[in-house]
Amino acid sequence: MFKYEQSKKAKPSEVRFLDFQMAMVDSPVIDLSSFLYNVADENALANFDYLLSVYHESFSKTMESLGSNPEIIFSMSDLKQHWKKYGFYAVIALAIYIKVQLCDLDEVPDFIKLIENGENFIGCFEFESRNAKIIRERMKRAYVHFGEFLKFNRL
Repeated sequence: MFKYEQSKKAKPSEVRFLDFQMAMVDSPVIDLSSFLYNVADENALANFDYLLSVYHESFSKTMESLGSNPEIIFSMSDLKQHWKKYGFYAVIALAIYIKVQLCDLDEVPDFIKLIENGENFIGCFEFESRNAKIIRERMKRAYVHFGEFLKFNRL
């Protein structure tokens, strides 16, 4: 993508690259659950139903503005069914993401060197962090939440 100065449309002032390698049509819950489980604190997870309703309300308004019926395209029941199906991937991936997200800068491994030395992808995340207790607490919170969601949302 190119950004042009208003007076000079022939020469871009900025360039941005978009990588669609992993782009696909799939459930919005894949991104939503990954985001929520990566950043949610206890209060957010305690208000999970409210967060889902806010998300669905915003989604519904957007669909209606585009002339579609949100209850046909992606109802609240669909959202919860998708959470049961795709939220699992978010809590599994959390084990990798949260460790890197919460480690101190001096603990971050040199991923390029590890890969150049033949380490496998998972091996890149086998490092100790001073924040291990916080990491375990955040992971446990997400795992427990997802388990409770499955238990109480038998649709």
